[in-house]
Amino acid sequence: MAQFKCKICDLGFQQKSKLEQHKESSHPEKALSAADLQGHLQGIKYPAKKKDLINHAPVLEDHALTRLIERLPEQTYRDSAQVSRALGRVISHEDKPV
Repeated sequence: MAQFKCKICDLGFQQKSKLEQHKESSHPEKALSAADLQGHLQGIKYPAKKKDLINHAPVLEDHALTRLIERLPEQTYRDSAQVSRALGRVISHEDKPV
């Protein structure tokens, strides 16, 4: 009997590392688009501080976006375009080798 199960497709694995490999290859996280961001941040009043974005985050269904918002620089954002640019910088730094 499989000890670890994929929550998406219910496939079972004996090792957690195999489950993680399966999730990365079979169910990759969708890349965040500008349209996704606009939809998720709908209703936020600008200018908004990082804490305002975080306080709005619990209503978001996209947990990856919530984690990215938490990594934004502490500042006041004048509009969603400025948030989008800041998120782009956070994402681009994730992709760079350390």
